[in-house]
Amino acid sequence: MVRITISYSKFKSIEWKDENGKPVTYIGLRNKVFAHVSLPGCKGISVNCRFYYNGYEGKTYLSALTPITLSAAGKVKIALSLSSDQLKKIIEDRKRFSNGQKIRIYLELSSRHWIENLTKASQHPILFNDTIEFRSLIIYKDSDCKEKLQGGIADSGSTVYVRVSTANMETGKIRLDVYKHETGYQEEKNSKPSPVYSTSCTVNSTGVYKFFLTLASPPYKEGVAYKVVVSWLFSSNQSSNGNVNNNTGRQTSKETKRYILKGKEVLFSVKRHIPMPKAEPSKANVNRTEPEKGGCPRCREEWTDMLPRLQKIFKGVSSEKLSTVARIYTRYMKELRMDTCWIKAHFFAQAYKETGGKLDVKKGESFNYYWEIIPTKLSAFRTDKGRFYARQWGRAEKKSTKTNAVSKENQIKIANYAYSYEFSKGKKLGNKYPNDGWHFRGRGLIQLTGRSCYTAIEKILHDIGYSCDITSSIEKSDQVGKNFELAVVASMAFFKWKNADMYRLCNGNKNTTGISTIVGMKETNKDTGKSNYEEKQEAFTNRTSVAFIVDNCKWNVKEPPKQTPKQGKWHEPVDNPQITIWTQSGRNEPSNAVLGAKRPNGHYHQGVDLFCTEGSNVYACLDGIVESITDSPKGQGQTIVLKITDKEQINYFRQRRRDYNPTYDGEKKQGEGFDENSNHIYLVYYHLSYILVKKGSVYAGQVIGYSGISGIIDGTCGPHLHFEIRSERKCGDLTKRCNPAYYVYYKVKMSPEEKRKQEERMKKGQLKDFYGRK
Repeated sequence: MVRITISYSKFKSIEWKDENGKPVTYIGLRNKVFAHVSLPGCKGISVNCRFYYNGYEGKTYLSALTPITLSAAGKVKIALSLSSDQLKKIIEDRKRFSNGQKIRIYLELSSRHWIENLTKASQHPILFNDTIEFRSLIIYKDSDCKEKLQGGIADSGSTVYVRVSTANMETGKIRLDVYKHETGYQEEKNSKPSPVYSTSCTVNSTGVYKFFLTLASPPYKEGVAYKVVVSWLFSSNQSSNGNVNNNTGRQTSKETKRYILKGKEVLFSVKRHIPMPKAEPSKANVNRTEPEKGGCPRCREEWTDMLPRLQKIFKGVSSEKLSTVARIYTRYMKELRMDTCWIKAHFFAQAYKETGGKLDVKKGESFNYYWEIIPTKLSAFRTDKGRFYARQWGRAEKKSTKTNAVSKENQIKIANYAYSYEFSKGKKLGNKYPNDGWHFRGRGLIQLTGRSCYTAIEKILHDIGYSCDITSSIEKSDQVGKNFELAVVASMAFFKWKNADMYRLCNGNKNTTGISTIVGMKETNKDTGKSNYEEKQEAFTNRTSVAFIVDNCKWNVKEPPKQTPKQGKWHEPVDNPQITIWTQSGRNEPSNAVLGAKRPNGHYHQGVDLFCTEGSNVYACLDGIVESITDSPKGQGQTIVLKITDKEQINYFRQRRRDYNPTYDGEKKQGEGFDENSNHIYLVYYHLSYILVKKGSVYAGQVIGYSGISGIIDGTCGPHLHFEIRSERKCGDLTKRCNPAYYVYYKVKMSPEEKRKQEERMKKGQLKDFYGRK
């Protein structure tokens, strides 16, 4: 059988592209474009081309009829550029059209031979556009401008490349300025901010410019957001040759006009760059906002990905305000354990309800009440004495006006009496002093009220690295109602404080009532007749759960951070291991942390306490099997037991043993029956805040969990990983246990900086159940 393939000539397509091969939709004053034409089956057939446009007097040709040379595949690239005379004629014709008709340029193809659909080439024109404008502003990670900077987050010390595309700029310079992106109230901002970096280059013929930024300090700081703005500066009146897109144009002097394209700004922020060494890859910290592999891609999304979701929820709120919310939330969500789609949906439903969907910060609870209303709202005024004070301090008229409003002096009296420590409400709020009612009155995005609340929030913020003072004076407390950034992170801390176990309360739960009862009292809206609980439920159901796509959230699929494959040899259980100096109650007593330290109940300490702040990485020391995962609310807390049986790993374990003499009085070398030559060894980890692994295999250097203080019911001033080495899984007292100091080369003599870090944590007091253990 002979198969004969018959092909025929036809017009297939035409695509307009620039000199770099990128698609374009218009031709401007001085740029060159190319018509990429596909004519399969036309190789060897004579085809001619020419360009034309429909002018005021009819079809106007821009080029003579010219033959084209096709490739074997029937493809050709035809250049189009406009001379000064042609530009002048096109602009004049456009002016003569009274209906503002746009000028389009067509490619006409012709041939003496029959070619199917050849006339359809003229159905794909390119638009003539002489508007002077910036077309795009994009930040890339590579010098070839192929890999965009994802999420607007760049490593400190890295170099990024800013690609600017313009149209129809013939003279002058393109300037790039980088500003620190401010997020506070408008009145707090500098009205004339200075750029941290500026550069410029002369206008070129391509209209494309590439600038590079090396994000080193100075001027760029870690954890800070920046705004890139491009400008066109020129001294000649080029606008006579084209239409200036002058949305934000302004004259800076008599000689120079500077045009900044409105909306063509781009934000990026600098994060801490933590290198990943080849020998010990597991010491690299996980990017705080990186979605967990195998888990939900949205739970730990970047702020730029969260922003569109907030815009769907809080319609009408400015992008600047929502950008601040997104940046602050994503920055601290992991530390506060608020990093799932479900928790976000519950939190922002609360914020929506409390602010009426406007995200306005409450500067301070108002006590401008009609006197008869006061006892119905504030229980302290329900006695005869209270009613007397209500009449004395409250508004005499039911309808409030500027002239009859309760004075500030009387509002202070109402607040201090209503929230006095002498009454149940004040006691519940933790108020201790006469002026606490006014000092710690309701403020913020999600309203904070009471001394206990402000104190707890301040402590939580300090623990996550957000330094602030909101308790020492009324002026400091007022910042919760004035500083928007502080209001956002304080509201997150409040939500965390009220809902300590948010993973259990929020994840997978579409009913908001349980959380609402914890956050605040139930009240009825007189205008709608609905309770605040019902309104929050509506916000969750109709807005926040939809925006955060909770139905598709894989919050319960957790895997450890991606790391380099199996390394083999021993890995320390924590980074920079060191003895815990401070005891649970805050005594300077490192001898309390070693194997054999005697406890008040007569028992002996069965391992070593390695200092690590809450949330630190905890590593598998050797390749092994997760033997058990347990949770003891009193004592051990969340615990992992690893069993090591592989001969090669046991050999690494034996080689690891060093000569060690006890450092402290009472410290033991090992307990009775420990066999260092056993064919199986157990490694035990206590007090974890979060466990990343399930039963199965782990490898040396794998992050298996995060440290915490789970199981320590009274809290501690010295957070640590309690680590044990056993030759049998179950054993009492010190039996079959070894002093981990033989294998873990922890420090007992520390640098001043290391000591200072432990002391600073001690001063924060006996924190309890930090990071929300079950």
